[in-house]
Amino acid sequence: MKMSLKQVKYLVYALAALLFFVTLAAYWFHSVGLSVLAAGLCTAIVAIGRTMWRCPHCGKPLGRIEGAPGFCQNCGGELEDLE
Repeated sequence: MKMSLKQVKYLVYALAALLFFVTLAAYWFHSVGLSVLAAGLCTAIVAIGRTMWRCPHCGKPLGRIEGAPGFCQNCGGELEDLE
């Protein structure tokens, strides 16, 4: 199943929000298990960003969208589903 860039963006946002709350809970409860879960969420966010945050036209990593948002920095292809 191929996810759109919009879906990938929202998945990363959801995981980051979950990471925030898990980190707070790990701090409050002094839980090693929750700390390990937080580290796993960090790893998942980075892995998703590296593997799925790519231009649908050229396949190169997008990185941060700077300059002309909505266009790939490598090939200039339109990123229509990003909004």
